[in-house]
Amino acid sequence: EKLYDVGIKDIVDLYRNPKREKMLIDVLGENGRKIYPRIISTRKTTLQKVLQGFDMEYIGETISKLLTKGLSYDYSEFKSMLIFENVMNLEGMAEVSTTNILNSLMSNMKLLDELIPYLELDVPKLSSIGKLNGFNICVTGELYSMNRNQAKELIENNGGKFQSGVSKT
Repeated sequence: EKLYDVGIKDIVDLYRNPKREKMLIDVLGENGRKIYPRIISTRKTTLQKVLQGFDMEYIGETISKLLTKGLSYDYSEFKSMLIFENVMNLEGMAEVSTTNILNSLMSNMKLLDELIPYLELDVPKLSSIGKLNGFNICVTGELYSMNRNQAKELIENNGGKFQSGVSKT
């Protein structure tokens, strides 16, 4: 409520307003001083993380990764691929989920359109052609040289598909 009163009405205002640091400090005191560098550090991100961060219904880590996989990360390219047939053809999509995902994206598109110019979108290092291309991999047991998220990233960066559990095929 305090942020709203000083003109920070949505996430875009945190990036758009050149006086945001002073506003945050005025309203939140020492906490505002701590928050400001974190906000600035989030400017460099991936489109996948932006979509996840919006906490849109039906769009979590897996769907945001599918939606952004293989794009050059030009935001206009992303928007142009958001037609039913394109999304429906993504791995694992069904008609109902495609409709729900597109509806969720469209209801947040205005805010996304306003936010994107303030961000520096990185291209993730995902590869569809790698040493693990075509393999489904489940990591079990304790890892000594990395944590599970690092293992997942390594597998996906080399073209593999990370599985959270073992299944019969």
